[in-house]
Amino acid sequence: MRLLLAEDDSGDLSLIESLFQVEGFEILKTHSREETLAAVQSQNVDLVLLAVIKSTYVGFETAKGIKKLKDIPIIFLTNLVNSRLVIEGLENGVDEFVTQPFMAKEIFLRVKNLLKMKEHENIVRTVAEHRTQRLKHTFQKWAEANREVIHRLLLASEFRDDETGQHIFRVGSYSRLIAKNLGFGKRFVESIEEAGQIHDIGKIGIPDRILLKPGKLTLDEFEVVKTHTLIGASILERGTSYMMKMAYEIALSHHEKWDGSGYPFGTHKKDIPISARIVAVVDVFDALTSKRPYKEPFTWEKSVDIIVEEKGKHFDPDVVDAFFEGINEERKIYDYANRGRDLNQTA
Repeated sequence: MRLLLAEDDSGDLSLIESLFQVEGFEILKTHSREETLAAVQSQNVDLVLLAVIKSTYVGFETAKGIKKLKDIPIIFLTNLVNSRLVIEGLENGVDEFVTQPFMAKEIFLRVKNLLKMKEHENIVRTVAEHRTQRLKHTFQKWAEANREVIHRLLLASEFRDDETGQHIFRVGSYSRLIAKNLGFGKRFVESIEEAGQIHDIGKIGIPDRILLKPGKLTLDEFEVVKTHTLIGASILERGTSYMMKMAYEIALSHHEKWDGSGYPFGTHKKDIPISARIVAVVDVFDALTSKRPYKEPFTWEKSVDIIVEEKGKHFDPDVVDAFFEGINEERKIYDYANRGRDLNQTA
């Protein structure tokens, strides 16, 4: 073990030094605050014997500096201890006090006790860190499996009118980018990428004869389609995680419009959850640029023009601005997804 004996030349500590050397300890010695802090930073020190007897204040400042560098035990050797000094010393990182006249055996036993406690703390910390890593790994595996199950269910619900599953991929990616451009934090940004993909889960309850109809829907058929927001909300409403709660509000409100003319409730402006306002833009945009049973895809340029026209009417103006802030990245997402679609068609 390596001890650092920091002394201010105010007493003879040679007996203490000799005892520890006999017991197999390596002794480093310093004679100023600067030397002590430099030694703690550069050497592998196990404990500090701080014998700054001439100036208690300097000793406490040294102890405070040591603890900022490394969490190692400190025994303060002093000629005066009262309750005020004890409190001040403990506040600055001192672990033990030993008063004059110094008894080498007492100091030796205190050092052994502190080192044993430190060893136990290190063992507990190592075990805790190991278990924490195992829990993180287990949780990560669970989260990955959970995401995969959700993704497979989404593919099942989308398969009828989107065999590639690229729609949900693009909606999630576009939503993440817009949320980031709006200044949201990591938790929101990552959650909306997953939650946005679940926006149309309610379509699983819409009959094929309506969902896949190649022509224009009748008014009655469109009323049936509109219920997918309520069906989706019903499926998701008991979710307890942050992401699932966001998915619920998106599924329910992604067809609401900024001017209040949307469905299912005619909610308007900022009464619509921001997550749903984001997905509203990207869902419409991706529908415009995609092939559907009832339409061929619009060009990228025409789809962009429609988004501009609907700013302040269908869409939140701030969300539209954030959409255009990332337009180059969104074009990359679009091109990447379309390459995948083309490859699938070729195969």
